[in-house]
Amino acid sequence: MIKPALLASLLASIIGLGVAPAGAQTLFKVGVTTRQFVPAEPYEWRGDAKHTLATMIWYPADLGAEEKPRLLGPPGNPLFDGGQAATNAALAPTPAKFPLIVLSHGTGGTGGSLAWLGTALARAGYVAAAVDHPGNNAIDGYTVEGFTLWWERARDLGAVIDGMLADPTFMTRIDAQRIGAAGFSLGGYTVIATRRGHHVAGAFLGILRLGAGRRFMSAAARVRRSARQGQGTGRQRRGVPRCARRGQPLLSRRAGARGVRDGASARPGLPARKPRTN
Repeated sequence: MIKPALLASLLASIIGLGVAPAGAQTLFKVGVTTRQFVPAEPYEWRGDAKHTLATMIWYPADLGAEEKPRLLGPPGNPLFDGGQAATNAALAPTPAKFPLIVLSHGTGGTGGSLAWLGTALARAGYVAAAVDHPGNNAIDGYTVEGFTLWWERARDLGAVIDGMLADPTFMTRIDAQRIGAAGFSLGGYTVIATRRGHHVAGAFLGILRLGAGRRFMSAAARVRRSARQGQGTGRQRRGVPRCARRGQPLLSRRAGARGVRDGASARPGLPARKPRTN
């Protein structure tokens, strides 16, 4: 169960970043670009064959950038209004550095579906990077692992942060001390996981048994049957990983590691402390 104190700390982690100090009322032109980040192996790809983290990035652009409407979806029948942005525009020359927000989409969605948020953040002076979570996005297709190994999503955000801090275009323009995260639906869970959050599977299943959740339970049963038939990874067929069953955190604190900032450096990694009893 998520405690109010944890929710407050999540809000503070983003609000505390502040906007780029280019003037209290500064609104920037918006640039947009994409990257294919390749994290170090071994990596849990959740059945996705591409083995890259497709990421859409919105950022404050130069005043001379020519913004154009960005409609996302099939031609003539767009699914999302991505707002106004200039493709591959130059970064705004000032300030010297911008805060970074990594974005996590809902289950079965895409990073591009968060354009409404990414565009608004860029206009306010942030760099925003939204990843397509492997096996759980509407572009590359769905996998059993992508819909069941939720905790791996937090590691995607850590990998995107590493990629942004190593990217030739952005590495010198991101303030590594002002990095946060935001998410929608299951993306919200992903953000909580990056902040050492725990989930209680029994409580989640109890909620699903109520009302409309029964339909999800039926779909989940089909997923479990598919996994037992060998369509999932060996670890997925055994259920949640040992660390999650014991309630251990999904983050480890490592000196000098890059990741979502929470005082000391932290990023999704292996459990680093004893399990907490619930």
